[in-house]
Amino acid sequence: MRESFTFLISHVTFPIVKLCRLHRITGYSSHRQTGFTIIEVVVVMTAMSILIGLVSVSLITVREKADTQKIIDVLVSDIRGQQLKTMVGDTEGSGDISRFGIYFTQNSYVLFRGDAYASEEPTNFEVFLPEDITFSTIDVPSSQLVFDIGTGEVVLYDDESDSVNLSNEITGDERIIELNRLGVIVSPV
Repeated sequence: MRESFTFLISHVTFPIVKLCRLHRITGYSSHRQTGFTIIEVVVVMTAMSILIGLVSVSLITVREKADTQKIIDVLVSDIRGQQLKTMVGDTEGSGDISRFGIYFTQNSYVLFRGDAYASEEPTNFEVFLPEDITFSTIDVPSSQLVFDIGTGEVVLYDDESDSVNLSNEITGDERIIELNRLGVIVSPV
């Protein structure tokens, strides 16, 4: 047993002693220096830049689509609000029951009171769309929706002319808002 232990010690310690002597004589160390070369750093930075670029482009598209959906939600809410005011006979403090409607332009829409849109009316409320979102097609009579008192039906409704299209120039996304005769929004659902 003692012989095997001596054999083990001599075979394990001899290479270590030899390595230490070699290091003292030549200055060579068998241990690798830690760290990264400049090429490794450049490759990793390039890969990270590409990944960050791809992710940021994806997030911008998602944000733009969310902005379009938000505009649609607000517009649908405004259409329903104008219809509801007409149906319940809201006077907005004037004492006279009248119709309410929405007038569309390419970059905005106007909430108005009365049988037809009048640009000089002080009670009009204009809602502007963001710069990259427009009404690409306004396919309603006289660019306006007017709701009938009591029923809420669309005045001068035409089956061929019953929608507006919203377009997002950045994403190319186009959404159609279509109404039926009763003023019910049938798309988007």
